Amino acid sequence: IDILSKKVVHGAFQDSNERFDAPKCHPKTRIVILKKILDWAEAMDKSSRIMWMYGPAGSGKSAIAQTTAETFDGRRLAATFFFSRKSADRSSAKHLLTTIAYQMAISIPGMRSLVEQVVENDHSVFSRSLETQFRRLVINPFMEAMSRRQETMNSHLIIIDGLDECRDALVQGAIIKLFASFFTQYETLPLTLLIASRPERQIRDVFNIEDVNRISLRLVLDDTYNPDSDIKEYLQSKFSEIKQIHPLKQHIDPKWPSENIISQLVRKSSGQFIYASTAIKFISSLKYRPSERLDIILGNKQAGDETPFAHLDSLYMYTLA
Repeated sequence: IDILSKKVVHGAFQDSNERFDAPKCHPKTRIVILKKILDWAEAMDKSSRIMWMYGPAGSGKSAIAQTTAETFDGRRLAATFFFSRKSADRSSAKHLLTTIAYQMAISIPGMRSLVEQVVENDHSVFSRSLETQFRRLVINPFMEAMSRRQETMNSHLIIIDGLDECRDALVQGAIIKLFASFFTQYETLPLTLLIASRPERQIRDVFNIEDVNRISLRLVLDDTYNPDSDIKEYLQSKFSEIKQIHPLKQHIDPKWPSENIISQLVRKSSGQFIYASTAIKFISSLKYRPSERLDIILGNKQAGDETPFAHLDSLYMYTLA
């Protein structure tokens, strides 16, 4: 396991220190979407073994994936991998399967010794093809561990978030095809996969392949799930929190902000949670009066050297590149 650990991207775990304060769904938001994922993952009928959750940048995919991981952690979460273009290790799929195998060896009873045996017998397994690594480090040990258990097994869940942030577009498609191939080959395998990404062409094209589409379920983050209502709930909760704990709370009007202002922010968000969360981070800065920071957001006050949406700008510059 120590040898395997050296081939693992620990920062890709849902609870890694590298991802400290990772985005997750605010309480009372995304309830319908989270339930849809939960119902799918817990369903006994697994005709759809892969769920593809997709939406534009800033629509809250990673927050939903994180919340789902935390919901399943400790019971049926097999493994996670959170890709990120900001990290050299997490923007590559080089150690994707070893990272998944390591987590499954730790989280699934009886699987660790089987994975260790594979590594002990052949240290070169890490340099083999994706298909060989997946079969030898994940599928075969998982199936053997499951066969040794007497009780009926519920499905375990693997979550891959931000697949579009893997820097090799061809590998993105290869990963989807790899899982789909094994799921088709082993129809009773108690394993499911949640993939979250932007609807990039290379990913969309693979999901449109008949054999992949047949075992996949799509969850698009659009207006169907009424994001404006969730964003309003989030803003109201955060503004209430600011009024309770901000160091300059004595300077805040109890009625601040008005319903009209919250509605303006909801409209400006255009269904994208990242706009609302970026605005709140700027407004809640401990060094300034929240009301003045809100005026900057609304354009009622000159920003000066302030850059309230620098993070948002960089995100969309990347997606347009």
